[in-house]
Amino acid sequence: METKYKNLADLLVRHSVSLQKGEKVLIDNTEVPENMTIALVRAVREYGGIPFVQTSQSRVGREIMQYATKEQMEIFMKFSMPKIQEMDAYIAIAGSHNIYETSDVDADIKTMMSKITKPYLDYRVNQTKWCILRWPTPAMAQQANMSTEAFENFFFDVCTFDYSKFNPGMQNLQTRMQNADKIHIKGDDTDLRFSIKDIGAVACGGTHNIPDGEVFSCPIKDSVHGHIQFNAPTIYRGTDFDGIRLEFKDGKIVDAIANSDASTEALNEILDSDGGARYIGEFAIGFNPYVVQPMRDILFDEKIGGSFHFTPGQCYDDASNGNDSQVHWDMVKIQRPDYGGGEIYFDDELIRKDGEFVVNDLIRGEIIFNNSELDDLILLRSDGTPTYHLCNVVDDFEQNVTTVIRGEDHISNTPRQIHIQNALGYPELEYAHLPLVLGTDKKRLSKRHAATNLEEYREAGYLDSALINTLARLGWSKGDKEVFYLDDLIKDFNIKDVQKAGAIFDISKLDWVNTQHLANLTLDEFKGHLKPFLDKIGIDIESHSNVDLMINAMRSSDNTLSGIAQSLAPYYKDVISYDDKAIVKFIKGKKYIIEDINIFFKF
Repeated sequence: METKYKNLADLLVRHSVSLQKGEKVLIDNTEVPENMTIALVRAVREYGGIPFVQTSQSRVGREIMQYATKEQMEIFMKFSMPKIQEMDAYIAIAGSHNIYETSDVDADIKTMMSKITKPYLDYRVNQTKWCILRWPTPAMAQQANMSTEAFENFFFDVCTFDYSKFNPGMQNLQTRMQNADKIHIKGDDTDLRFSIKDIGAVACGGTHNIPDGEVFSCPIKDSVHGHIQFNAPTIYRGTDFDGIRLEFKDGKIVDAIANSDASTEALNEILDSDGGARYIGEFAIGFNPYVVQPMRDILFDEKIGGSFHFTPGQCYDDASNGNDSQVHWDMVKIQRPDYGGGEIYFDDELIRKDGEFVVNDLIRGEIIFNNSELDDLILLRSDGTPTYHLCNVVDDFEQNVTTVIRGEDHISNTPRQIHIQNALGYPELEYAHLPLVLGTDKKRLSKRHAATNLEEYREAGYLDSALINTLARLGWSKGDKEVFYLDDLIKDFNIKDVQKAGAIFDISKLDWVNTQHLANLTLDEFKGHLKPFLDKIGIDIESHSNVDLMINAMRSSDNTLSGIAQSLAPYYKDVISYDDKAIVKFIKGKKYIIEDINIFFKF
């Protein structure tokens, strides 16, 4: 038995339907190699389940449909319903050598069959653990514009993918959809508005469809307004459709056209099947990065990375708006740039743009991350200690952090930490990524530019208020105002006004700001700030007369308290040291001056 058959069978039984010991599963295969069916039977037994099998052929099915009667279908349901009602799980694989096999079956017969068999479908969908998928045939390869061999390789790669890797991102999107009310979708000839408030959302990571990768919800039945132009072709009930455009009013499709008169007629016949067919039963966002092009197979097309689908007809019980219909027709619109782009908003917040999910940064606005480009994370080291990303997320949660403000060099960490947050069920945080501080050479600030420890600036004689002022003004402004105090900043500062470009730290700017803050001090405040610097060089100004006059005269002599203290030193120190070499240099040949200075100091 081929390994690829065994791997696919194992995924379907273990992951997709999560089969438990003693559970009964119906394997329903159409034109599937017997080795694949055998692989499924063996996988079911391996996990302790009880397999049941039914097989069919599409041409035989067409022959039955061609002349099916109402009585015939009702009898069919009499023995089909008890069978499915005995099952705990259902796995169906459908292959077809001709996707248009039932295209010449009368539309009225298709409608009659859909109506009669609907209870079977409802029970299977809502009461069993189920998964359905296609089988790779040459016909499917042709639909995908690929060789048979290339398509088979693609099929087994994408169908046996480790879908657990989708979980963090899916959970994030599911949580956001569950909390959303208003949805607005914009794109090429598309402007849709509707509400999904309190409907709920379901994440799909290989549990119902293979391939998979979607989160679905459902509009409130009468809330849909606007229009949509779908850009992925679709096949429904054996008929091919392109260029479907729908217009909505109060939830109902009031106008529906396709790319030809015949297609438009067929489209409206389906939408008139019953009272629920012109209302929407599902809204879903697709994000499988390995499915990129439409191939006229909805199980693949509805998962296309950067797409969404909007579904006339029956809703699911897990996300229900109460719409009941024999129709459930997933129509797909791709929003990647190569398909015209587009945007999805939740409650006026941009969630996805041109097919990529968006993080709204308080400073930078929309930051788009491609989840397929994110590498796997290591959360625990070999010795059991947690890594940075896990520690960061848990620490933020434990300390009730709501807003993360950090440098732009952490932007790449944000999507990884968001995934961890959602995997742990933590609430969403707000993010603001500040521009990096640069030196005057426009390179990242380092020790070669200036002191980097704030304490060093304080020891150099800069006021705390001046440092706060200068740091707050790095990348932020309030008109022409330059001098701020803490109360001003609390009132005026808004992080959304911080610029995106790197801010230049210039020590001369700090000098000027410090001078302004020093000048605004009262004399007593100034003396209080100056005293530690005078003490440091051994000057006790309180033992001298006319101190206030002297300090007032010298308070603008330098930009810093340290410099002002040094300026006062010659007036208050009893002994002044001097540099012998400097005297020789500047008073060369004037020994009498040196002698006089020496005599002065002796006395």
